[in-house]
Formats: sequence, C-alpha cells, structure tokens
Amino acid sequence: MKRVILLVVIALVVIIGALTGLYLYGPLGALSLPWITPTAAPTDTPAPTPTAAAVAPTQEQATPTPIEPTPTRASREAETPTMEAMPTPTEAPTQPPMLRPRPTPTPLLIRFKAFVAPLRTELKAEPRLDADVVAMVRGGQVLDMVGRTEPPTWVLVIYPPDSEGRAWIPVGQLRIYNDVTLLPVVEEAAAVLVTATPTPETTVTPVVTQPVATRPPIALTARITADVLNVRAGPSTEYAIISKLRNGDQVQVVGRNEEGTWLLVIYDEATEAQGWIFAQYADVSGDVQEAPVATSTAQPGLVRPGRSRFTGRLAILTRSGGDLYIVNADGSGLRKVTTGVLDPALSPDGTHVAYARWPGGPDPEGIYVRDLTNDNEWRVWGTHLPRTPDWSPDGRYLVFSFQKGGREGYEEVRRCWGPFCFSHTLGPSPNWRLGHVDTWTGEYRDVPSLLYSRNPSWAPDGQRIVYRGDRGFEVTTLSGPSRALTKNLNHENPVWSPAGGLIAFEYKFNDHADIFVMNEDGTGIRPLTVPDLLSERPANNVSPTWSPDGQWIAFLTDRNGQWEIYVMRPDGSEQQPLFPDGLPGVTIQHQLVGERLLSWSR
Repeated sequence: MKRVILLVVIALVVIIGALTGLYLYGPLGALSLPWITPTAAPTDTPAPTPTAAAVAPTQEQATPTPIEPTPTRASREAETPTMEAMPTPTEAPTQPPMLRPRPTPTPLLIRFKAFVAPLRTELKAEPRLDADVVAMVRGGQVLDMVGRTEPPTWVLVIYPPDSEGRAWIPVGQLRIYNDVTLLPVVEEAAAVLVTATPTPETTVTPVVTQPVATRPPIALTARITADVLNVRAGPSTEYAIISKLRNGDQVQVVGRNEEGTWLLVIYDEATEAQGWIFAQYADVSGDVQEAPVATSTAQPGLVRPGRSRFTGRLAILTRSGGDLYIVNADGSGLRKVTTGVLDPALSPDGTHVAYARWPGGPDPEGIYVRDLTNDNEWRVWGTHLPRTPDWSPDGRYLVFSFQKGGREGYEEVRRCWGPFCFSHTLGPSPNWRLGHVDTWTGEYRDVPSLLYSRNPSWAPDGQRIVYRGDRGFEVTTLSGPSRALTKNLNHENPVWSPAGGLIAFEYKFNDHADIFVMNEDGTGIRPLTVPDLLSERPANNVSPTWSPDGQWIAFLTDRNGQWEIYVMRPDGSEQQPLFPDGLPGVTIQHQLVGERLLSWSR
C-alpha cells in the first residue's frame, strides 16, 4: 500500500513540475530558464525532473530512490532556487524547438556601366570635391557603378577595372543609361584604394611601338603648364601625335632624351601607356637629369598628322533641300553641283553621287543619280518622300528608305459612350520602308524591313544592310529576315565601315547628340565624342561618314558655335578640323533629325 501511495505522490510532483514549467516558459517566449528542464521525447528511461530528489524509478531498478516528504506549495515556492543560485546541470537537456531568425541573404552586387563624359576627370576617395584624388580617368572609359550616395549625386565605381578597388565620381561626370536610384546606398568610407596592375590581356598597345622605360629610382612627376600639350610617339615634332594632355595634368616621368628637352611620361595610369612630351611645357618635381635616357623605335613622319594624309573627295550638303558641293579632301576643287536635294551619297569610285528629291521643286520626287564627270542627272526610281540612299560596295545598287502607308497627316478621332462624345487629334505617324534599285537596269524590289525603317547602310560584303528600325538598329538582307542588332531608341543613323568590323552612329541625348561606334555584331558600344563640361552647352556631333579606307571618320560638329567638318580616328583620337581655313561660301546647318549631309569616297 505504501508503495502505491509513494508512486502517486511522485506522479503528482512530476505533473506539478511540468505544469509550472509550461506556465513559466509560455509568458517569457523564447527565454530559456535554467530551472526548467524541457520534457524529452518518450524513451525507456524517464526524463530527469527539475530537482535531484524527485527522480521517478523504473521497474528495472532494484532499490527505489528515497523520496522526500511531499512539500507543501508554500515550502516548494520558498525552496525554488533562483537563476543565479541554480548550478548548471551536468546533463545537456534537449531544448524545445524554437523559432530561429532566418539568415540575412548576401546582397547581390548590382553594377551598372557608365561612360566618363569629360576628356579627363578625377576619381575621389570620398564623395566630396575636396577629397583626395584616387586616379585620373579619360573620356570614354567604361566604369562599373556599384553604389551611390543619398541623394544620388555621387556613385561608387570599380577602379581599376576588374579589381577590388572602389572610388567615387560625381554623377554629372558620367553618361549613365540606367536608373541610378537602383544602386544601393553605401557609406562614404566605402572607397578601397588599389594600385592598378596592368596585365598582358588588358594592356593597350600603342599604335606606334614604344620602348618601355623602367621607372627611375627617384619618382619624378611633371605638371603640364600648356593649355593643351601633344603626346608624341618620339622625342620630336616629326613623330605622330598619340594623345593629348591638358593644363594641370600630373604625369609620371620615366625617361628623357639625351639633352633633356623631351620627357618620356606615363600619360595614362590605367594602362601605363607611355609617350613623349616637350619638357619646356612641363613643371618637373625634381632634377630632369635623374631620369634615365630613353630612345624611341618609332620612325618619324610615318603617320605624322597633316592635311596631305586625307585623300578622296567629299559631298557636302549645306542643309536638307540646300546646295550640294563636291570638294577634294585636301580642300581643293570646291564646286557646287546642284541644289534642292537631300542626303547625298558618293559612289565607291567617286564618279557618281546619289540623292533624293522631294515634292515642291522643279523635278518630281524620287531617287536621282548624277554623273560627276559630265554633270548628267537622271531619276533612277520615283517614289514618295525618299531618304538616305546608300551605294552597294560594287557601285551598282542603291538601298534607300521611303514613306509607304501609315498616317501621313493629322486625324481627328471621335468616340461616344451613350450621350457623351469625346474627340482628339492624332498626329502624323507614317510608315517608312526600305527599297532597292538597280542603277543599271532600273529594276526595283522591296527590302525585308520593319514598318518604320530609315537610314540604311550597306555592309562591305554587299549582302547585309543595317538600318534604324522602330526599336533600335536592325540588320537585314535582300532575302530577309530582319533581325535586331540593338534595342535602343536613342541610336540613329548607322554607317558601316568600308573596312568592316565597325558601325558608327549618332546617339541622341535629351540636349545634344554624339557619335558612338560599336562592333558590327552590336557589342562594344563606346563614345567617340564627349561633351566638354567647361562649355556653356554640350556640343552636337552628327552625320558621321567613313573615309574610303576606313581609317578616319568625318563628321559635323558645332563645338565652336557654328557647324564645321571635323575628322577623327575610329577610336575618337586626333579630332581636328578637316578644313581649318573653312570652305568659301559653304555654310552648313544640321537640323538634328537624322539627315546625312556628308559623304566621303575616292
């Protein structure tokens, strides 16, 4: 009988302890109390009770554990140990399941690309104009943006490229094509200074082979004192200009000629590219004679800039519907050939020029060809509002755009819902298609293209045609289909290089236009002209046309307040006026609507 009573008392103690544990655990949430031992999963061995004296025996135990007299509620509460007094249990009890906070996922690295807008600008250690300068970067360099300030006036970029380095640059110094606010806001101290270490894969090889001079034991720097200083391939004005430096630029001096009149400097820290500058226009930090003597393997005069390098002839239209002139690339032989035309295009051999005529003049609208050897003109195809003819590489066929279908004028639309009627006016929205005509036979055919197709240009293979579609650039053939090359409505007026591989085009911004270039597969988009931040307004650079050998691009610019014809290399270097003294009687006016006013041929 006593044994039964003892077992009942033990069971009551266990039940009361368990209920007390639940009561204490519940209101305290996830707090683990050392005097509450959670109930373990049922096993053959009963779980230990909160006190050492209350241990439930099993049937296999030969000797029951002595049991203290059943305590009263008051005595039990009085004897309940406090948290500080309770020793750590020797057995590690199984904790009850608890809600654990989910681990914070590692944020993805958001990076957007941007182009450096000015010719040169500084990267800063902090997002402040008076912060330390990390590096100098040149116009057109592509930078990856990975963070920003709030408000988004500065962005954090990766520099050097593909490194752990980080630096700050003002948003106004970049051409950005994404929403900057999508970048994460980062701390001002997020900049990481890393010294640029060029690798063979990323080192830019100069056009002219240069000897690589080692840096002198004592670091010499030079500050440019001239407004603009040419960097040349060798220590003489007889060598080609390979870059330019501006007033205040700091460069590393790594060598000199024997007389010390020319300095070999690193003019681009990112690539460690070297070139020669005239010492008279540089303020050197130390003794020039401490720099090692270096020599150049480049040959003087091989690619020396000058007007004599430009060959062939150009067709120049003063404006859409204006006067058409023909002139040699060296500025000689200027003559007016006709008027009232649009979008001239010289044939590959330079003997013929094609253009469009619209209604309102003495001649019917259509595509015309003029023989420049005898000034005979004839219409090869009559069509409605033709634009931008372009010759096939063999000089036989012309591809052009023309208006066909769509809404040519204003249209009033009236809609009624019961007794209520509303009307509004829709503006013109014509369709533009591509056509193809054989100038020998007059045979015509449609070219597979989108409903809105303009500014076609032949590839040098004579098969592909690039044009501006209603969603960006497209490439088509005479048998089709048309496929997307880029998807950017800011891209205008593509012109395929006669040497192949590159396509020059206009990029329309809100307040100006610039000339960009890309690979013929649509990759590698990069600017060739950039705004000057010191000017009151950004200049427009438009109407690109390639030289016959594909080594130069002529274009129109209003950077000096009036429209002029400039030339540059396909990488944007060596920008200079094609006709420094101008062309007598020729005044150009571009209306920024994708018109082609220049054409260059043999």
